[in-house]
Amino acid sequence: SFALDVTQNGGSRVDMLVSLAGTGDLQGLNVDRFAQDPRPKADVLFVIDSSCSMYDKQQLLSENFAAFISYATTAVPGGLDYHLGVIDSDPRTDTGGKLRFEANNPRVITNTMPNAEALFRTRVRVGLMGSGEEQFAELAVRALTAPLVNVENVGFLRPDAVLAVVAVTDAGDQSQLPESVVVGLLRNIKGAQRPQMFSYNVIGPFGASSPPGCEYDPYHEPTLHESLVTAFGGQKGEICRQTWAMQLQDVGKTAFGYRKTFYLNALPDLTQVPRFVVKLNNIVMPETDAGGAVIWSYDPLSNSMTFSAQYVPEPGQSLTIEYRTLCN
Repeated sequence: SFALDVTQNGGSRVDMLVSLAGTGDLQGLNVDRFAQDPRPKADVLFVIDSSCSMYDKQQLLSENFAAFISYATTAVPGGLDYHLGVIDSDPRTDTGGKLRFEANNPRVITNTMPNAEALFRTRVRVGLMGSGEEQFAELAVRALTAPLVNVENVGFLRPDAVLAVVAVTDAGDQSQLPESVVVGLLRNIKGAQRPQMFSYNVIGPFGASSPPGCEYDPYHEPTLHESLVTAFGGQKGEICRQTWAMQLQDVGKTAFGYRKTFYLNALPDLTQVPRFVVKLNNIVMPETDAGGAVIWSYDPLSNSMTFSAQYVPEPGQSLTIEYRTLCN
């Protein structure tokens, strides 16, 4: 027990005796518990390359949109609550960063619209007359911050919704701001204390060279794409894959708010065997599956557990991560 002096608003002092009770833990076992949101809200901004090399890729995105949206419409009864918006990659015009739309159609596509899929299929064909100096990250920042977010793009961004940027391109990102500045601006949109609320995803030119039958843009340096996907726990896909369905499903799982990265509450002792016991709905999940594919991995830099796209916890699933804490 210990004595505690409390001064009330009126200035008088009250003496209190507080009793404390506790138990020691000689094993240092920590159990972190998480729950995958059963029906998150998601705002998804597509930044589509509008340069002349993108005709076939815009067509593929349009044709395979059903694979992307299927996760939003079938993951839970009634579907997910989403906003979709599309901008192009051209920084030169006064429309840069402004959500695209057609006459008599709104800028923001929502899950309540019966023609949402048809609108998106049309909208991602952003044309081929855009600048060859494509900027994706900077235009995403422009679209999601003042003044545009309060004027032309008003109604797209919701404070309680997860946010995802999805860049689709055969080129590198030629944003002019330093990478550290771009990362800071993107992080501030949802807040540095809410990393689980934002992801940056890219379907882009990630091969050493373009494969037969598909051409990358002459400038296809993917460094900034890679950095932003890593910084914000997103997904990346290859623009020159013939089959887009699976990679669009993987991007959809992340973009529509189902967390793949979970931050631990304490530092684990990595000398223990096993290092972690990971359970989904009380079923132990090994680190790799029977085929050797990674199910989950631990990142010591961020002290977080990340699930591979095909093993992201499903809506409403509970996750526990047990580990011994590091003794300092």
